[in-house]
Amino acid sequence: MVLAELGNKITNALRNMANSTVIDKEVVDDMLKEIGNALMAADVEFKLVLKLRKNLSQKINLEEMAAGLNKRRLIQQVFLLPETLFIIVALTKIKGSV
Repeated sequence: MVLAELGNKITNALRNMANSTVIDKEVVDDMLKEIGNALMAADVEFKLVLKLRKNLSQKINLEEMAAGLNKRRLIQQVFLLPETLFIIVALTKIKGSV
């Protein structure tokens, strides 16, 4: 159940970002904060959550994105990368479920 709940929270964070009128640093920071809170609720170490947030914010560097690119699509693609999904699942400690 923990993994399903985590997936729902990450999906909601991405949905909130996608529904924003303008994608800026504040929207990305809010999304990463929601994802970090979801990971913390899944008993992931705080230090690892901070490291993941830092890595994701480096991959989602809005200042380096070319004008005219679909920022929503690019941010969503970062979360669909196999290494991102693997890291999120690997960080999650599934307690009491097999």
